[in-house]
Amino acid sequence: MKRWLFVCLVALPAFLIPSRACWIRNQPYTAVDADGIRVPLFLSGDEYFNRMHDVDDFTVVRDPDTGFLVYAVLKDDRLVPTHYRIGRNLPRSVGLKPGIVPSDKTIRGYRERFVKLGTGVDDSIIAPQTGTFTNIVIFVRFADQEEFPETTPFSTWDNLFNGVENTSSLRNYFKETSYNKLTINSIFRPLPGDGKVYSFRNLHKRDYFQPFNAVTNPIGYTTDAERKTREHTLISAAVEAYYATIGPEVDVDADKDGRVDNVVFAIRGAVGPGILWPHKWQLDTDNVKINGKPVRVYNFQIEENVIGGTGGPVDGVGVLCHEMGHSLGFPDLYRGSGTDNPVGRWDLMAYNQNPPQHIGAYMKAHYTKNKWLTLNDLFCPVAVSVAPLRSNAVGYRIVSPPEAETYCVVEYRDRGGLFDASLPGKGLIITRINKTRESKGNYEGPPDEVYVCRPGGGMGDPANAAYANTDFDDPDDAFRLENISDPGDNITFTYNRLEPPLARWFEFWDGPWNAYGPRPCAGITLQPPVCVRAMEQCTGYLYDYSGPVDIFLSNAPDGAYLTGTTTVDMTFGEACFIDLAVAGNSGSGPVTFTVSASGFYPAVSLSFWLNAAMFYLEFQRQPVYAEAGEVFDCVVRALDKMGSPTSCADWQMCVVSIVPGTGTADASLSGSTERHFINEQAQFPDLSIDLPGTGYILKAECAGFYALSQPFDILQPPYGAGDIVDALLVSLGNREVTGPAFTRLNVTNEGQSAGRVDTLDAVKIARKVAGWE
Repeated sequence: MKRWLFVCLVALPAFLIPSRACWIRNQPYTAVDADGIRVPLFLSGDEYFNRMHDVDDFTVVRDPDTGFLVYAVLKDDRLVPTHYRIGRNLPRSVGLKPGIVPSDKTIRGYRERFVKLGTGVDDSIIAPQTGTFTNIVIFVRFADQEEFPETTPFSTWDNLFNGVENTSSLRNYFKETSYNKLTINSIFRPLPGDGKVYSFRNLHKRDYFQPFNAVTNPIGYTTDAERKTREHTLISAAVEAYYATIGPEVDVDADKDGRVDNVVFAIRGAVGPGILWPHKWQLDTDNVKINGKPVRVYNFQIEENVIGGTGGPVDGVGVLCHEMGHSLGFPDLYRGSGTDNPVGRWDLMAYNQNPPQHIGAYMKAHYTKNKWLTLNDLFCPVAVSVAPLRSNAVGYRIVSPPEAETYCVVEYRDRGGLFDASLPGKGLIITRINKTRESKGNYEGPPDEVYVCRPGGGMGDPANAAYANTDFDDPDDAFRLENISDPGDNITFTYNRLEPPLARWFEFWDGPWNAYGPRPCAGITLQPPVCVRAMEQCTGYLYDYSGPVDIFLSNAPDGAYLTGTTTVDMTFGEACFIDLAVAGNSGSGPVTFTVSASGFYPAVSLSFWLNAAMFYLEFQRQPVYAEAGEVFDCVVRALDKMGSPTSCADWQMCVVSIVPGTGTADASLSGSTERHFINEQAQFPDLSIDLPGTGYILKAECAGFYALSQPFDILQPPYGAGDIVDALLVSLGNREVTGPAFTRLNVTNEGQSAGRVDTLDAVKIARKVAGWE
């Protein structure tokens, strides 16, 4: 079985560009020599660099001094004239070489000149990529030209733009290549009459829009700035002639970006150097309007390149769709020099054919931001079956490491359908994408944004790039496509990733972030314990893995540290750290852990809140005074080092007692003197002290911490009727000296306080209160 090699290229710097062009090959062109003789030649290139050449590809230039057509040579990487006139000298006989062009660097410089002209040009302004929009086509001829020929009726143009059913048309192409997400309906100005095309007649001759030559074209333009001015003046005049004929019922701004979606100018005649070349550009002013919306994005199309007329290749719908592709945001995928071909005929933006072939999967996904197509990622080994791109919005991206500059995209192309029938082959297409060149295209490569892999790598014929009934390896064994089947309704293959090794990491499956009840506390063993399992990309849970794994704090309050066993051995791919605690007298705050091991990516746990350790207790509520035997309550709370309440004492027992040596000796504290902390507090609702006294102090104790209350008094309660009766009876000798009246009598109704009194005093008081004395 064959094994093909995939080769990547080396990077060079690139430049930004303000406009897009179209590569034309061997376009017949009749040049007029200085002596008036018409010389049949060919044009190849694009808007930025094109050259005249003969049938054998020997480059021809016009001598700027004499105006004669002569063969060219390269000098200082520029095409310069020789004294060998075409038709009088055989180029091979004088040692000339065919196909000479400047270097890629020099050609990049030609395009760079347009950057300097691009003030006000914004490449982010594009036509709508989804929905339906109206494309406005304006026919244009020059002052020295007749009307568009009747031999090409209006219906021909209408069919090229709006043809339906099984017709190769701009409308059908974008409906199919967008998977029915985009419909482009074109209208024409001037309106046709009697089936004929009518056009806007510019005041200038055709030569006015071609390069200057003192002998053969003295009215031509001499600078890039002059070229731009003449082109934009032509565009503006054509719009201003017919904008009033486009009524408000025509939605010229379907995407509501405030601009006309797209205008095409169909120019009478043949392709010529300079302006008279199919291209997409922008007006750099908002002064030219249709229905109040400025015209910015436009296409420039040349009649004979679309329809034919000089015996040359007819690009037809292909060139219409290529330039519309630029209006939609797609870049050129051909090299500016035309000497190398990174993509070939596999993509409309590299080589426009008639009928046009589909745009590639990567381009559809990247440049529409996945509106037309989304690439599926391939990383884990898998068997894949994929339908042709023309009918199926599916492509596959082979995931590369984040640090890699390239990745590959896989799609299936066949020669079926209306638009992919002109493909050079059928099979699996593997495209290398350079991430450093994304959104820049190939014009200024290498490196190229898009490169179609081919047997042997390099710049061999991309027509051989369709893989079928074979395997495909990349040079670093990063992946392999095996068992690629023969093309059919679908094509199948098996994807295997070899390098780099599959990623391994840890997964936390339990820990204190799953705790129910109180939050974890500093210094207390964490519950649930932190538990992890080993994972591998594509495999999942590594149940057979064993080896040490470490844990450490990745985020915690200042001063916190781990205690317990921080390195454990995994068994059956799992490990638990059962005695971990986060210690330290720091404040509360969020905590996360990191686990790591050799050969694994570190993993960070979920965050959980750690309450600071209890640092001291305090009485939040206590009595200022109370009466002997009267019920009072106390509240004790736990505080951290910062003085903030902490729940770290919750569910621990707190005990209160009278500090010995305070209050009255032999006094006792009754009620619930042992209570658990709940929600940072221990509440004692039913305490009482039996003896009056001053300076009582309570002590609260919990987990080795204690707090003292402020001193408070217990007062003698007022005597009641029973006490008085007891005293009276005693005074009458009818009762023994018993009861509290003889030891505690409060005589507040006498205006004085007696405190402790003896029996005689009690009798006297009782008699007096009773009114007997």
